[in-house]
Amino acid sequence: MQLNEKIFLFEQSKFRVESPSAGRPYYKSCTPGKLDEKAGEYLYYPENGDAELIKKLLAVAVPNCVYKTSKRPGYLRPGWFAIVPYLGNLGRGWALIEHEASSVVRYHFYLEGDYRGEI
Repeated sequence: MQLNEKIFLFEQSKFRVESPSAGRPYYKSCTPGKLDEKAGEYLYYPENGDAELIKKLLAVAVPNCVYKTSKRPGYLRPGWFAIVPYLGNLGRGWALIEHEASSVVRYHFYLEGDYRGEI
């Protein structure tokens, strides 16, 4: 699947997030095997694009974007990153997950600033 097809499906999955992200397999420890494209969770390889470019796109694409970051257990190879829909204590939006260290990944949250839903 090409990057532009994944971005289209990623946009469509925005409206399918109805349950908290804490219940998803990737949330406690993110690894490539725990991501599910059917749920709008996509893994990107270095040849598919640059995480820095996608971060800029997310900052513009998410309505009233609020940015937060955190570290969590997991492993993605350097240069790989994942984009997942997010619904949790911080709000609703998207998380870009990338390699931080040997057993740590960094979550970059791009949250809808006007979201007031119950978690």
